Order: sequence, then structure tokens, then C-alpha cells
Amino acid sequence: MEQERSETMSPSVQPTARSQGWLIAAIVGITIAVFVLDSFFPLGFVIPALYLIPLTLTTRVRRPMAPFIMAACTTGLTLAGIWANWASPVVPLQLGLFNRSLVIIAGWTAATIIWHTAQKYARQELETLITDRTVALRQSESTLRESQAQLRQLAAQLLSAQDDERRRIARELHDELNQRVISLAFEIDDQMQLFPGLPEAARTTLQLVKNEVAELSDHLRDLAHRLHPSVLDDLGITSALRVCAKEFEQREHIPVQLTLEESGKPLDRHLAECLFRVTQEALRNVAKHADAMHVVLGLSYPDEHVLLRIEDDGRGFTLQERQNVQCGLGLVSMGERVRLLEGTLTLASDPGRGTRLSVSIPLTGISHEQTSHLAR
Repeated sequence: MEQERSETMSPSVQPTARSQGWLIAAIVGITIAVFVLDSFFPLGFVIPALYLIPLTLTTRVRRPMAPFIMAACTTGLTLAGIWANWASPVVPLQLGLFNRSLVIIAGWTAATIIWHTAQKYARQELETLITDRTVALRQSESTLRESQAQLRQLAAQLLSAQDDERRRIARELHDELNQRVISLAFEIDDQMQLFPGLPEAARTTLQLVKNEVAELSDHLRDLAHRLHPSVLDDLGITSALRVCAKEFEQREHIPVQLTLEESGKPLDRHLAECLFRVTQEALRNVAKHADAMHVVLGLSYPDEHVLLRIEDDGRGFTLQERQNVQCGLGLVSMGERVRLLEGTLTLASDPGRGTRLSVSIPLTGISHEQTSHLAR
């Protein structure tokens, strides 16, 4: 793998390194050539200009300190030239010292200018890059918000469709199928009365069938009620929670302590259904996982919010179990219902100390736009 990576990277890396090598070699060569010219030929004021050529080429070297390194080399070579040509028969001593001092000053001045210019361009490039990345990030955030809004709308439509389907199935079970089952029970009873001379075995069998049909009718009515309790539409959330708790007690034999406050005005239908579905799911989880002996169900209205509390004295769960619970479909569904109404769902538990679930939803939290999404 490493060999393949090096083979893959080498074609793009090698040309850059080769070009940098040739450039550094050219700078060194030009500098040596200028030094030789300065040592054997009296060029005077031309020397500072010639030394600026390799200094200018350092702008192409990808090292920030390259101009200063070149200026230091120029200074060293200039000092060496002063030592080698201290007493030149052609150039007076004072003029030679002046020229070489000019070379040193020009070299360091040029290096400083080149370095500051490079830093300026680097800052501009960095600012441009930051600006471009910021714009791209804001565009990504905007796209993400739009995607989240679309997902939220789809989730609202899915939950609304689910509730509507439950309501439809409950109505069909109660108004159609259950009525037919009840009619069948009456028909069996009528047939038993029309034929009083039936053998006792046949009459006993028909009575058993009639009892089974009556029990089936009770099951259908209970199923329709669990899918969508009519009391929620007729009497409101408080009565619906009271009925839900009573059915839970009868089914699971776990007592439920109720502290249900009455609202000053009827709750929004979606808000009431959210509270009822969360209570249903929470009590189902208590019966399935908690091994509880007692449950507390509370409903209150503090500070323009509706607060639903469900507590049990069961076994609770550990941190690892909490992560599994939070990833469960039931809790995810509850959280999504609450989030769509701009509420918060909090789950707390300690091993051996039970579980506490609380839901807080603002009474004015559901906007017209959310209601339209939920109603679709």
C-alpha cells in the first residue's frame, strides 16, 4: 500500500521538487558569477543591481526566509570581496567600500521588501480562502437547514398519516366489523329461539359460539379504542389519560397514581394526540421493561406550557442500556412527535431507582405552518 501510494504521488511531487532544485541552483550560480565579476572586474555601481537578480528570483522559492538567506549570503560574499580586494590598483579604497556597503544595504532592503510583499500576498490569499470557505459553509448550512425542514415536514406528514390511518381503522373496526359481529351474535340467539327443539348438544355448541362471538366483539371494541380512543375527541386529554391509566391497571395489575390538572381551554387536537400517544408508549415500555410496582402519571400547565410526567419505581437502566433505549423506535417516535410541536422530551433513570420521563410543550408552540403540515 505504501509503495502504491508513493508511486501514485511521485508524478505530481517530483516535478515541483525538480523545478525548485533547478531554481535554487540558478540562484547559487548567478550569485557566484556576480561575486567573480566583482572580484576581477571593476563594475562599480552595477554590482548592487546584479546582486538584486538572485534576490528577485528568491520570490519563486517556496521558503519564506529565502530572501533573508540570500541577503546573508550576499553580505558574506561582499565582505569576502572586501578582504580579497582590499588594495585594488583600479578602484580607490573608499569607492570600493562604498560600493560594497551599497550592496549590503540594497540586499537587506530588497529582502525585507520581498518578504513583506510575500506576507501581504499570503495574507490576502488566506483571507480570500477564508471568505470562500465561509461562503461555502453558509451555503452548506442553508442547504442543511432546508433539508432538515423538509425532513421535519415529511416526518410530520408521516405521523399525521399514521394517526389518520389509526383513526380510520378504529372507526371501521367499531362501526362496521364490530357491528357485524354483534349482528352475528343476535342472529345466533334468534336461531336458538326459533328452534326450541334443538338437541341439547347443538344448543350448547351454539351457546359457546355465541359467547365466543361476544368475546370477539369486546376484543374488537378494545382494539378500536386503543387505536384511537373516542374519549380523546369527546371529553379531552384529561379523561383520555384517565381511561388509559385505568386500562393499564386492569391489564398489567400495576397501580397508577394520577395527578391530572384540567386545562382552562381545550387543547389543540395534535397536541392532545401527541400527549396521549407518548403516554401510551411510555406505559407500554413500563409494562415491558421496568418491572415496576407503581407508576405516577401527571399532567400540569405551568407557564403557558403543558407538562406530562410519567415515573415508575422499576429497575431503571444503566448508561449502556440508556443508549440502546434512546435508539429504540418507540422513544424516537415519541421524541419526533414532541419535537414537531417545539417541545422537549427528557428521560432520566438510575439503576434500581426507576425511570422518569417528562414532556414539556408550549401551548402556543404549534404554529399555523406546523398545523398545516400535520393536517395533510
